[in-house]
Amino acid sequence: MQVKVALAPKEFRPAQGTGGAKAADGREIKSFHIAENESRLSMIRNGREIYYDIVPRVLPNGMDKKDRYIGIEVSFPGELDDFFRVMHIKRMPEPVDKLKAELATWLERPVKRAREQIQKDWAARQAGSRGAAQEHKTARDVVSEAEREAARGRAGADTPPEKAKEEITRVLETVRQANPDLDEQEERVDRIRTSLEEGRMNIDTSAWPGTELFEIAHLNSGATVLLNLRHAFMDEIYVKLGDVASGKRPLTADQVRKMAAEAETALDLLFLAYAKAENMHADPETFTQLKTYWGSNLQDYMKRYSKFRLQS
Repeated sequence: MQVKVALAPKEFRPAQGTGGAKAADGREIKSFHIAENESRLSMIRNGREIYYDIVPRVLPNGMDKKDRYIGIEVSFPGELDDFFRVMHIKRMPEPVDKLKAELATWLERPVKRAREQIQKDWAARQAGSRGAAQEHKTARDVVSEAEREAARGRAGADTPPEKAKEEITRVLETVRQANPDLDEQEERVDRIRTSLEEGRMNIDTSAWPGTELFEIAHLNSGATVLLNLRHAFMDEIYVKLGDVASGKRPLTADQVRKMAAEAETALDLLFLAYAKAENMHADPETFTQLKTYWGSNLQDYMKRYSKFRLQS
């Protein structure tokens, strides 16, 4: 018996939400019936396909929409008919329980890796899809105005030049490696480099495996926030809101209300997740000053943002 797992080319899975109907260049690809391929296995007996459908309980964590871009082929000789319960009547072949369990174990790693690769490619494309120049521009403008009057930060203020150079190189290399196919990559990298060298407050996007929601590089009294677009919060809430804001995802009034409710709940979870993180420390009072600075800076930013909204 041989088992093969293959991934559809990037051109056929350009972004989350396309449903396998549009290629990366905008072509209609409905004729490939990608959406109908979800979680299906191809059974090949003696070189001939005898079944193409769902085989229950063989994919890790059940069915996933990403599986429509993953091809799985199980080929076996006729001598193994009994193990696959192949009947002469028209009935789906299904491996015996022991063989099914072994097949599920074998498929777990490659299928999970394929799903992760799909998510990584989507995140990298999303990170550059709105254009490096406009992404987070309003937030940067608001904070830049606030920094004219704010006290300078202390983190990274006394970093020796050589050490600062090493840190900048490390951050930029991390961004490049995490997003090799990012649109307008060098424009983004140059902006991050400038913000680190000049000690600005900056926010940008990246994508890497792991549970970190974001990373912060503190240098020259400034800070650059890198959002991890592969985190569930970013993938399921933040990115979708960005698509709506940019006009990429037109919604009906009911869909807007639903998304607003989802965003409200996600923000509740964001605060609760912080509370849980603080609760893991034996002395949560340690973070009192952090919360005070966080709240006061956010209040200042929001007041300034209100003025920006009135002007736009």
